[in-house]
Amino acid sequence: MRWGGASRAHRIPDMNRLTLQTTVSHVRCNGTELRVVRVERPPRRFVAQSSYNYYDIHTDRRGAVCLAAAWALAKRSPRSLVYLPIRANRPPLDIAPPSPTLDLVFVHASAQFRASDWKSVRARTRAGAPHRVELGTIRQEFASLDETDWGSTTHRDYPHHLGYTTAFETLFVTGSVPAFAREGAFLREFVERFDEPAAPTHQCVELRPTRWKPGRRPRLGPDGLHIIRETRLWPTGTAAERAGTAA
Repeated sequence: MRWGGASRAHRIPDMNRLTLQTTVSHVRCNGTELRVVRVERPPRRFVAQSSYNYYDIHTDRRGAVCLAAAWALAKRSPRSLVYLPIRANRPPLDIAPPSPTLDLVFVHASAQFRASDWKSVRARTRAGAPHRVELGTIRQEFASLDETDWGSTTHRDYPHHLGYTTAFETLFVTGSVPAFAREGAFLREFVERFDEPAAPTHQCVELRPTRWKPGRRPRLGPDGLHIIRETRLWPTGTAAERAGTAA
């Protein structure tokens, strides 16, 4: 991948195409063939964890761009599971108390994939064919927040929402093409503002549940996603290397 560094081009994310090095596997599961796109060598400063009220993603800029690219691929590929093997990454040193790290999988609701099947599917994803994915720029892949229709998401019968669940050390983000496209506007802003000179000490974005609930306001809860900018205090190595075990 061509991300990272401090060049002028990397500080202008709309000028760079999103790319991913992947391995594609076709796995039989419950009589159906699944196409699993495994992102190879994701950045190390990129961690997903379960928090008390929501799911946290801590990331530096390379991780944020990788997340946006995988999100864009999921938006484009309703027949694929997009898998980021990042649970061996170690979180920033200032997180307290630490919680177990998680892999990430993006999957479309139409696939009707059961998280309980993931362990056996994951075990068969390492022998796939290498494939380089080239997407558009972040501005081509995602609308801006101002261009996105948010009002319809609060309607009682609106069906396009993201859902979150965990199984086998993995966070599953499930939704439709419109749901991935809409929430991707937050990722676009997060990446575009990452290197602003006047960026606040704590810079984050929250993907809040917006399901219609009579008498209740949408709130950040166990099915919400909190993406946090982290530029310091990252440890070296992986959790597996620290423990002296295989990833």
